[in-house]
Amino acid sequence: MIKDIFMKKITIKQYAEALYQTTKSGSAKALKEVLQNFVKLLVKNKNLKLADKIITKFNQIYNQHEKIEEVEIITHQKLSGQTYQAISKWLEGILKKKIYLTKIINQKLMGGFIIKYQDVVLDSSMLRQLNNLHNFLLK
Repeated sequence: MIKDIFMKKITIKQYAEALYQTTKSGSAKALKEVLQNFVKLLVKNKNLKLADKIITKFNQIYNQHEKIEEVEIITHQKLSGQTYQAISKWLEGILKKKIYLTKIINQKLMGGFIIKYQDVVLDSSMLRQLNNLHNFLLK
C-alpha cells in the first residue's frame, strides 16, 4: 500500500510544471545542470519517450506564465519587417500578450493573409474574399 503511494505515475503536465518552476529564474550554467538532471530523471523513471510531449506542455506553461501568444501569419510572399512589427503590435493590443510570430509563406494564397492563434483563424486572404463574394452573388 505504501509502495503504491510512492509509485504514482508522474503526468506530462507535472513534469512540465516542475521543469518550468526549476528553470524560471536560473542562470545559463544552472539551467544546463537542471536540464541534465531532468533528463536523468526521465531515464530513471523510464519516461524519456515522453520528452516531446513534456516539451510541448512546457512551452504552453511557459507561454501562459510569461503572457506570450504564439501566432502564425500566412502570406503569399514575405512582408517587410515594419509590416510584421505592425501586425505584432496590433495583436499585442488585442490579446494583451507578447506576440511570438511564426511567418509562413504559401504561394497558393494569391494575396492577403491568414492569422492563426489558439483556436482562432482570421482569414483575410484573396481566396476567402472571392469565395465570400461568390456565395453572396449566388444568393
